[in-house]
Amino acid sequence: GAGVKNFDIGGVQFDVAAVSQVKSCSPEVMADETNPSRITCTGSSDTGDNGHYALTTKTHNIKAGPIDVEVYAN
Repeated sequence: GAGVKNFDIGGVQFDVAAVSQVKSCSPEVMADETNPSRITCTGSSDTGDNGHYALTTKTHNIKAGPIDVEVYAN
């Protein structure tokens, strides 16, 4: 996946992230500390995507008088 956080558009901030699902994965926890999640797909994994995708967005820092508005969409 990939994303952008706190992208400023005229004083309003925007976050967006996208991910895809792999065809199959044999997850294993790694002892190696170089991978922040410490989880990797190994063994009989097929790391190609299966056509399932997700997009999530958050628009925030919208000031409406004393109220700070946030809008979420998936």
